Amino acid sequence: MTTRSNSYNVFIRLMTNSVLTILTVFVLTSCAKPKGQFAFRYPLDDRFKRIEGIPEFKRDLKVDWCFVFQKDYGRRDITVTVMKKEIIWVEVNVTSERIDNSKRVIYGTIEDLSEGTYKVLISERDVIIAEKEFVIYSDTEGD
Repeated sequence: MTTRSNSYNVFIRLMTNSVLTILTVFVLTSCAKPKGQFAFRYPLDDRFKRIEGIPEFKRDLKVDWCFVFQKDYGRRDITVTVMKKEIIWVEVNVTSERIDNSKRVIYGTIEDLSEGTYKVLISERDVIIAEKEFVIYSDTEGD
């Protein structure tokens, strides 16, 4: 009887551990970092459009961008950093935004930047959620 009882206890422990492991994986994946997508809007456009790859914008053009979170992630403080590629990535502008269940979109503008390669970083507590590189160019040699 004791052997059967011990086998039963071992079985119950294994099942309990399996269920706890599955629950832990589920909780960790559901609490993972937020996800979303960037989109851009050129002057005179009435809506934002996703651009695959690295978009290129003319230096004298004002372009609006947005980052749309996939779902409601509750109230979170988000940092938006615009960086320029020099020898290393250099911060150009840093702002803070707050999202919640009623606000899932962050907006920004690309303007008054010199020629070069840039990126917008969306982060939360030093964890990068998303980033999008873009290039600013000029038609003339002297700009």
